[in-house]
Amino acid sequence: MGSFRNSNGSECTLCNSQIGACASCALDNSSTLICSSCADPYFLVNNSCLTCEQKISNCTSCNNSGVCLSCSSGYFLSNDGLACLPCSSISGCNSCVNDGADLPSCRSCNDTTLYIKDNLCVGCSAAIGDCNCCEQNAITLAITCSCCLNNKVVSSDNLSCKDAESSSSKTAIIVASVVGGTVLLLGAGNLHLI
Repeated sequence: MGSFRNSNGSECTLCNSQIGACASCALDNSSTLICSSCADPYFLVNNSCLTCEQKISNCTSCNNSGVCLSCSSGYFLSNDGLACLPCSSISGCNSCVNDGADLPSCRSCNDTTLYIKDNLCVGCSAAIGDCNCCEQNAITLAITCSCCLNNKVVSSDNLSCKDAESSSSKTAIIVASVVGGTVLLLGAGNLHLI
């Protein structure tokens, strides 16, 4: 630990006795004690020695230069490592991670009507165009559709909504009525008596 001579020069005083965790210091021309470095794991900020967590709110570990390396749960690391930002700053996001990508990855959404797609929380129809009923696999995050909007039908793989097929192929409209004890079935242009 460093020390300095007091203002009258008569005795040496340890730096950390005046500024906690200060490793080296000196008096300036106006006899103000100036800390120039801090003991590990402290960082010099405005003439004070602070822990990583004190220096950067919600930071859980820093490198030797005082750049944050990881953040508390519910926060993600800014690109420059100088701040931990709340996951809630990402629209609809509840929890997230920053795995070194330019943008953090949302891991859970704050609403059950939102789904994770491309690391963001989006509505069902944004996840799968024209889909109204989505489900998401909690492990793989794969999104499937079970019902569609705008008169569309779910594809056979449940990954998209497509235009309904015409009545001349597989889809048939059947109208039934009872006339004098006879059931009439009308379907695809044909009349059937039962």
